[in-house]
Amino acid sequence: MATATFPATYIRPCDIEECNRASRALCHCCSQDLCIVHLKEHVDILNEQITPILDEIVCLSDKVWQLKDSSVMKKDLEKLLLWKKDAIRVVHNYYMFACRRLKEFVNETLDNQQDTIQRLHALVAEFVGNHDVTKDDIVWITEKVEGIQKQIIKQELVETLVKLRPLVIEKDVIQIDWMLPRMIPFDLGKLSEPHSSKYLHKEFSYDGMASSKDEQYLLLHTDNLLYLFDHELRAEQQMKWEYGYVTEICYAGLLEKFILLTDVGKMRGVYSLCIHKMRVEKIIAGEFCKTACSNMHLYLLKKEQGPCVLYQYKLTNFELSRFLVCAKNESIHSMACNSDMLGLIVFRRVPGVNSFKFRARFEVRSTAGKLDILWSIPMEFGSGIFAYNSISSLNINGWLVTDTADRRLTHISTNGTIQSTLIYKYGYPIKTALLGTDSIVVKSENDHHFQCRRETIINLHKLTNID
Repeated sequence: MATATFPATYIRPCDIEECNRASRALCHCCSQDLCIVHLKEHVDILNEQITPILDEIVCLSDKVWQLKDSSVMKKDLEKLLLWKKDAIRVVHNYYMFACRRLKEFVNETLDNQQDTIQRLHALVAEFVGNHDVTKDDIVWITEKVEGIQKQIIKQELVETLVKLRPLVIEKDVIQIDWMLPRMIPFDLGKLSEPHSSKYLHKEFSYDGMASSKDEQYLLLHTDNLLYLFDHELRAEQQMKWEYGYVTEICYAGLLEKFILLTDVGKMRGVYSLCIHKMRVEKIIAGEFCKTACSNMHLYLLKKEQGPCVLYQYKLTNFELSRFLVCAKNESIHSMACNSDMLGLIVFRRVPGVNSFKFRARFEVRSTAGKLDILWSIPMEFGSGIFAYNSISSLNINGWLVTDTADRRLTHISTNGTIQSTLIYKYGYPIKTALLGTDSIVVKSENDHHFQCRRETIINLHKLTNID
């Protein structure tokens, strides 16, 4: 085949290898001289590359609109409203305290003056009746009367007893930004000493304890009283509890209420508590021993023989579903929820040489469907099936499992990996809970051998001290 030849005035040939066509254009993006065919191919390739980008931009635009309509802003508006209500409640409580203090101050001052006047009046009346007053007595009485007169004149001139300063709110008390969930470093091996402690003076207090969804409040039952603590373990409120012994507490974020289980006679059942009004309501009757709350459901375990059946109630309408989660030779000892996951400590009875043995496992199920198992790992507890154990949620950090008999805390990740274990040095741990954004609460029993007594203590450990 003859090779094409071009006159001296010919524009450059196509830069594509093995192409002998004459170039028709210079592509400025890749600095190549291209013929008509390869120019079209080049344009088509670029169009193929830009089309998916255009589709992605449209998808991003749709996502932005979805974010505007998402539940995030609605939840945050509700969060701000709740913050406003809490702030109003704090101001109102301080206002009521100031009113009580003002009345007490005025009444105490005036009552003391009135007592002084009455004693002085009785003394003068006695002098008049007995006719034995002396000149010195008259001088002393006159000085007392003048002193009281000056004090009353001064009080009459006072225009106000209250000095007020404007309530200053820091500008950064509310921060608005696209913030990812905070991943607080959590290492049991570096758990700090207790930042603060509360003594309950009660032996082995297995009463319920739980924190609210945002970990801003801790609810605790002991000695027929409910205590509501803030994130620094300061008592916010206290109320008398008249509905029986509280065995379990969890928090229903959708209802913004604590859920409490009681186990005494006719009072036994499930109660809800609104902490803003400290109002109690019985919501379910029955004999239950365990409870946990996910984002959308309340889970209850009954005291009954045979296979373990979990009762699932929708928090929106309390529609009931039942799930068989254990075999006949198995029992659930503890349970807790972490977002849409349900954690269970399960003991299984297996035949031994001369008796039965028990093996424990920690399993996590999805609450989004039919409680399908996500993963399961074996566990060991110091006193076997007789051990007291508990589970608490660490949010995105996973789970914290308590073994009271061995004083052991075990940190387990959300995917079932044991991260660390710790022998707790500050007593026998009974229950744990997150509190605030940087703290964990451990309810434990201290054994005072030298005093021949035991007492329950609530320890607040700060996580910010962890490197």
